[in-house]
Amino acid sequence: MKRPTRKRSRKTSGPRPGLFITVEGIEGCGKTTQVRRLVRRLTRRGYSVLATREPGGTPTSENIRGLILRRGSSRLAATAELLLYLAARAQHVEEVIRPALASGKIVVCARFSDVVAEKLVQLPQAQLARIV
Repeated sequence: MKRPTRKRSRKTSGPRPGLFITVEGIEGCGKTTQVRRLVRRLTRRGYSVLATREPGGTPTSENIRGLILRRGSSRLAATAELLLYLAARAQHVEEVIRPALASGKIVVCARFSDVVAEKLVQLPQAQLARIV
């Protein structure tokens, strides 16, 4: 005797969750090029895609990026640099990444996990404990 098959119902109570993709690597290895290529390919296939970068992605975060990357006469203290990266990230996530993901977009970001992690390992543990 053949068993009856059940139809599985799919809940469609809102937009499909987005996808977050990061492209990591050392300076000058082609992250931006790979992000552009991936975005172009996904867009051609009909996906809604947002390209962004860390630090940056918002006007405020881009201003912070300018402070971090400026090669002037004064060098930022390691703690100050870490806190600037975290400020840029917080703004970027709240203003760009989270809303894009909530609307179902694919977000492709040049650098994300290695930006802050790189700065964290450079700080002595006692100094890091004072920040937290």
